[in-house]
Amino acid sequence: MHFQPPAPDGNAYTHLYWLAKDTDENPSGRETTTPRLRSLSDLKAKLKTGMCKPHRMGSAKTDTRYYIYWKDLGPLVNEQGTIAFWSYSNLKFNERRYVTRYRTGTIFSQNGFSPTNANCPICPCTDSALHILSGCQHTKMRNMIIKRHNTASVLIIVQALQKGPCGANQIAYTDVGSADKLSEQGLDLINTANKTLPSWLLPKLTTHALKASSRPDAILFLPSTVCSSRVTTRNPNF
Repeated sequence: MHFQPPAPDGNAYTHLYWLAKDTDENPSGRETTTPRLRSLSDLKAKLKTGMCKPHRMGSAKTDTRYYIYWKDLGPLVNEQGTIAFWSYSNLKFNERRYVTRYRTGTIFSQNGFSPTNANCPICPCTDSALHILSGCQHTKMRNMIIKRHNTASVLIIVQALQKGPCGANQIAYTDVGSADKLSEQGLDLINTANKTLPSWLLPKLTTHALKASSRPDAILFLPSTVCSSRVTTRNPNF
């Protein structure tokens, strides 16, 4: 019996070929019904290339609501925006991990993990990922949630003012913290309504109704010129 010498990389089966079933995709994204066989020259890189496409999901469940929602949402979202948090250097690994767990429905909560008690450990509400993020009614948790929301909103407002494609340059209304705290973060609140909707927005409502109405986080004024997506001195990073 004659054996071929091994290849320089130590692969003793470099002279052999393995057949792998290959399926092409049509323009609609679905696999064709007539698979074909192709040869693999090795069981390393070539095998990995052939196995990755049909088996990259592993044993992950593809019939769950999270998977279906994200798959349907994929063509509609800005891909760079949805994964931008991965490029933020000031985010810790644990923070990225928890964001990913929340988005995939795998974050730990009493509801779904505890066989006997689905309630939040510190408030009487039913526990869930959304409850952890913004629904807990415990006093300290509510204060933390509000502070996080206000901090994020101010960052968005600042970015819209400084780098927005339409060049928003005046804040007409805010509901993301006290006027003193907003001023400390560099926001010019001259002629700006805070926590009470301006009367010109809903002129038919009374002052009491304006205070009790559902309120947006902010109202920004845009310039009277037509909004343009072209790079300008106001939006060099668009």
